[in-house]
Formats: sequence, C-alpha cells, structure tokens
Amino acid sequence: MVCFTQTLFSQDNNIEFDFNTNYEEAVLKSNEEGKPLLFYFHSSYCYSCVPLDSVLKTDPLSGFLNDNFINIKIDVDQPIGDRLSKKFKIRYLPSIVMENLDENLVFVLKDNLESKKIKDHADWTLNPAKYGSAFISALEKKQKMLNYIRVDSIFDFSVVENYVVEKEDSTTLYNQCQLHNFLNDGLVNEHFEKYLAIQKDWTDETNLNFIIKFLDDTRSEAFTFLMKNRSFFSNKYGVEFIDAFIENVINTRLYKLQPQPKYDETMSLMQILDPENADLRVYEYLIDMKLKTNNIVEYLYLERKYLKKFAPKDHERMIRMGNVYLDQVSEDYNADFYIDYAEIANRLNPYNIDYLKTLTKLYIKKGDKNGAAVAIIRAFSLSRKNNLNEDEILALMLEIDKMYGLFDSK
Repeated sequence: MVCFTQTLFSQDNNIEFDFNTNYEEAVLKSNEEGKPLLFYFHSSYCYSCVPLDSVLKTDPLSGFLNDNFINIKIDVDQPIGDRLSKKFKIRYLPSIVMENLDENLVFVLKDNLESKKIKDHADWTLNPAKYGSAFISALEKKQKMLNYIRVDSIFDFSVVENYVVEKEDSTTLYNQCQLHNFLNDGLVNEHFEKYLAIQKDWTDETNLNFIIKFLDDTRSEAFTFLMKNRSFFSNKYGVEFIDAFIENVINTRLYKLQPQPKYDETMSLMQILDPENADLRVYEYLIDMKLKTNNIVEYLYLERKYLKKFAPKDHERMIRMGNVYLDQVSEDYNADFYIDYAEIANRLNPYNIDYLKTLTKLYIKKGDKNGAAVAIIRAFSLSRKNNLNEDEILALMLEIDKMYGLFDSK
C-alpha cells in the first residue's frame, strides 16, 4: 500500500490528517461518514508550508475541518502525491483541495491561505448555495461541461459523431479562463495556455491584458514573450508596474511553484532581478531554502561556500551555522571547521556572550576539555563584568565538570 506522509498531531488544537489511507480508501471513508475530502498538498522543500501548518492548527478552523471533512496531508514527492497532484492540476505549494461527496465540486486554494479564506471555501464545499447566485451559475456551467451536456451559452460544446467536445475558439477559451479563475478549481493555467496558443497577435490589447491578469510562471511562453517585449509592456503599463509584475512572477516561481528550481534556473531568474549580484543572490536563496526546509547537510555545505566566497567577516552567519551544526548534526564530524568559524566570529564580535556559549558547546561536542574551559571562563568573566544572567554559563560549567572533572565542584 502506498501511504501518505505521516503527520504527527494531538487531539487538541490540531487538524487531524489521515496518513495511513490510500486515495480509494479515503473516498470510501468519505462516503461512509458523509464528509467531503480535504487534501493538503505539501513537500519537504515547501517554503510556505510551515506557516500554513500553523494556520491549520488554529481553532476554530481546526475543529471545523475535523468535524466536517476527511483531511489528508499529501507529499507531492511520493507516488500517490504525484498522481493526485496531476489529477487536481496542482502547481502551487502549498495547496488545499476540497472535493465534495459527488467528487465534482473542487476548490484548489493556493494564494493567501489565511484561516478565513479556508473556512469560507470549506463552507461553500458543504453548501454551495452560500457562495451566491453568480457562483452557482458558474458551477452549473462547469457541471454541464463535466457531464458532457451541450449548453447554449458562451461556454458551449460541439457535438461530433455523438461525442461532445469543447470548443476551442478564442471567445470560448477566454471566457472559460475567467470562469475557472472564478471557480478556484485549478484549471486557469490550462485554459490560459490554450487561449494564447491560438492567438496570432499577442500584442493585441485584449491579449496583453489577458497576459498581465493570468501570467504566473516564468517557464511559460508568455513570460518569454514578456521579457522579449519588456519595453513594449513598460510603455503601455508603466516601467514601475512591469518591473514589479516581473519580480512578482519570478518570486512566485522561486517560492511557490513546484518543483523547486535548481541552480541553473535560479541563476537565470536572479540575473533578471539583480544582474550585478546574481551569484550572491542565488547562494542566499538556496541557503535560505535549504535551512527552512531542513536540508541540513546541503545548508551547511552552501553556507560554508558562501562565507568563503562572499562574506568572510559575517560573524552572524558563522554563529548561525555553528548553532545549526550543534542542533542538527548528532556526530562530531568536522567539528574543527565549525570551531574555527566560531573563533573567528568571537574575534569579530568579542563582547557577545552568546557567541562564547556557542563556542563552548562546539568544543564540548568535539570533546576538547581545554578549549571548552577557556571559552566558558571567558563567557563567565564577561557575564560578571556586565552583570548578566549566568544560569546557562553555570550549566555549561557543570556539564564540562561532569564530563572531564575540570572545575572544583564548589
């Protein structure tokens, strides 16, 4: 059985995610309990998933979702996650999908995932009438499409040899893009690309406005067109607007769209944002992503390269790296390297007592009793001189004493 990624949760103040059920079983459970499905798509590299985790754990949202939905957390890196992300057209991480009991009302939420937005769409999943007449009308049009029922409207279908096929003329595709954007069903990008693919003149005012409204991915032909014709867009919409628009599309790609860009793609995007400092910004971006997504080995490797190449006197980064090493690496492998950087940081900022504590812990990790003693004595002297709290310093002294019998027990 392919299992969903396990998610730890408590019964209080926490949304309950089923992590031991495959998709077919989830649908069966949904039908048995009369509850719609909620899927939370995430990944180990998802930069924005941590804040969403906190939102989902907050009452009254967590209690409402627990009471009314079958909630499943899905790692897109797993086989079932890959399959379902394709089923629901998932491009953004994190994304929340809500599917009703008929499996035909689907919300794909990807932007501004605050508590109220999630709660509102959950309400509408349970009772679409709460959304309002405009949504109900749009939903009926979509449902007729899904059921292959011909409708006499701008969202029309054509019958060919008893098969119903969607019209792909400009007007239909343009309005279907608007429709799917309104429905929040994850199909906007698909119709956006279909529409532009049949346009002969992308510089037509309607098409320019269409691009500005729906473009969200640097990997698209529309973004390439925008960059090639940047001055044209700037003349029409204003330089500041287009600069901000391009930066927003790039940041969407860097932080929200899956999969996470690799070095070469990141470099090409940073060269657009800041050509003079692209190399520096690539390192800063990758370091930040690796640290926030807990890829510690890669983070430590990139941070060391960054310090050597760009910031040989950045004592804050040096100490942060030492603390991450202490917290996340259980063995004492390569401890000398982190001690050297902590010593440099202390020389650059000699009156920071926290730096001395970090240095002491690194020497303890290595098993160097003399280095640990020298560092903690310096910290103790500094704390006495500045009348600072000594609790942690005394605790470290006791730890050194317990390990090496270095200090008088009194």
